[in-house]
Amino acid sequence: MSEEKYPKISLVTACYNHADFIAETIESILSQNYPNLEYIVIDDGSTDGSWDIIQKYKNKLTVCERMEGYRDTPTIALNYGLKKGTGEIMGWLNSDDILLPGSLFRIAKIFAGNERVEWLTGMESTINSTSELVKSNLRLKNKYDFLIGDWKIIQQESTFWRRSLWEKTGATLSKGWAFDTELWTRFFMETDHYHVDVPLGAFRKGKQSKSVSDEKCFLGPSEIHLSKMRKKIGTKYKFYSGLYFVCKKLLRPVFAMIPSSWYKFIPILNIYSYKLLTYSFDRDRWCEKEINPFKY
Repeated sequence: MSEEKYPKISLVTACYNHADFIAETIESILSQNYPNLEYIVIDDGSTDGSWDIIQKYKNKLTVCERMEGYRDTPTIALNYGLKKGTGEIMGWLNSDDILLPGSLFRIAKIFAGNERVEWLTGMESTINSTSELVKSNLRLKNKYDFLIGDWKIIQQESTFWRRSLWEKTGATLSKGWAFDTELWTRFFMETDHYHVDVPLGAFRKGKQSKSVSDEKCFLGPSEIHLSKMRKKIGTKYKFYSGLYFVCKKLLRPVFAMIPSSWYKFIPILNIYSYKLLTYSFDRDRWCEKEINPFKY
């Protein structure tokens, strides 16, 4: 891909009191040297010196601003930053997490070469407090897993989407907890979700993370968002969800025997396929594979 063809990527980081990690977060993005990057960093009223650290990068950031005062939700700062972005590919990275090397170039190539892909997630990856990669798993799931409650968490640090999808689904983050889950429910109502078989971003597990220190703040609201999604879907999708639940719980061993290469030709089952993107060295592009969901 020539440099002039790289799509503009807009990333936002909102920081509140993460002085120990914010420099590494910023470096993980800037060090990739992606040629068409729009990186917006908003300090959300930090009191621990985070803002002093952020200002050291102001000449390398598209936007470097501070919001005074305290807010009880990070979405105000995130929405402020997201509205300032103009890139055709979007995402946000929390101020204690990191983007893994080469991710921006992979993301760009995937979106540029696959028009049907509107949002994607890389491998579920975790780092510890000393930035060691301690987990990286490929979790294949779909909208129906989400609907039947078999999947509640999509790793936000590894998820990116087209601006067109963002604008179709409201172009804002909700103010309550588990606001990322709420956004995914809106995305699911519009289009398929794709997985990438490489790690893109990593969540930092530690006491500084709200989702670790107060897990109930996320799981309860996540279930509320899923319940609202279930109420919004039409009769057809309720039927498909019910059928999927029965097939997974009672008939899984039978359907698991069907090869993925055959599975995609069975219409009533094909709608449940997992969408996986893998890189083909022969074709020099990211190619879509449909995977039998009953094998996983």
